[in-house]
Amino acid sequence: PRCRFLRLLLDVADNLGAAGTLGSEVWVRVDAVDLANLPILLSQAMESLARETDKLDGHSVLASCASIADVLNNMPTEADVLLSRTFRRNLRDTLLQDVELAVTSVMFPLTVGATAHALSTLSNIVERDIDVSQAGVEKALDLVVLLVGEVISRVRRFDVIPILDEIKRHARSAISGISAANANNAGEDASRRASDIGQKLAALSQRMHDLRSIQNPPSAAR
Repeated sequence: PRCRFLRLLLDVADNLGAAGTLGSEVWVRVDAVDLANLPILLSQAMESLARETDKLDGHSVLASCASIADVLNNMPTEADVLLSRTFRRNLRDTLLQDVELAVTSVMFPLTVGATAHALSTLSNIVERDIDVSQAGVEKALDLVVLLVGEVISRVRRFDVIPILDEIKRHARSAISGISAANANNAGEDASRRASDIGQKLAALSQRMHDLRSIQNPPSAAR
């Protein structure tokens, strides 16, 4: 079956406190058999977005990266085999090639704000769906951490790796707990654990939002 699987722009202007809103949304429909072409489709979709808004700025792109977690969360299980290391590397490289110049020109507070949005998106997915498979969550988590970490690193003004590592540690711990609870048919415990990881990731997301106020992080000091 076809799925509407990528929303490129998640009300970025409102989310980051910018003036006004961007009225258009770009969706891509893809068959499971077309997943190998995802990097190309993403590139085409971003070009489409750029034409509609007359610009392709870094925080918009980072918000679109956040929706990749939604993409993976809704993929059919038979597509898991396509999400190989090579596939993920190609996806990452395509995104980075398209956005490197744009992202490096984005002001630091906006970049961190978009990162926070990505983390918030992931936390919402984990919190609301306790039945998602462990493998599916891990793939989504890996991609979000990889993309956000590598894109932000292009700015070279703030070290987000410790924070991303902390997110990954919390999430993997909770994923294991959820899987174990489901295996034991302990529905209530599974729900509690899912809620716990959602709260932890949401707290980390807020931490990133708070960092938006930092104009001159230590790593950028001359």
